[in-house]
Amino acid sequence: MEYGVIGASGRLGTEVVNLFNEKKHNLVFTYDVDGEWKNQEPDLLIDCSLPEVFDTSISYAREFNVPFIIATTGLTEDNFSLLKKYSKQFPIVQSYNFSLGIQVLLKLTETAKNILTGYDVEI
Repeated sequence: MEYGVIGASGRLGTEVVNLFNEKKHNLVFTYDVDGEWKNQEPDLLIDCSLPEVFDTSISYAREFNVPFIIATTGLTEDNFSLLKKYSKQFPIVQSYNFSLGIQVLLKLTETAKNILTGYDVEI
């Protein structure tokens, strides 16, 4: 699969690139602090950037019109409204954080919530 990563030079972006490379997928597009690099249009776009880059990220998603995975934290209600709007045009998967640490914390919180009845357990 040909894929693109926004925020490719960051921690999560680097992990995504490494994992996809291990699986023999081809990185064909990046956008990060060093600018844009494009070999061809991707079949999938993954956003591991900061909320300040949201407008650029969504514009690339619209341009490529491919499935869009966004792992950016700190999005605004306006950002979510745009994601909902564009999800009618191309598939969008949004999660606040894909890091292992957050996923473990979410699982622990869910377990605590089930055990500690009568307590308000949430993140």
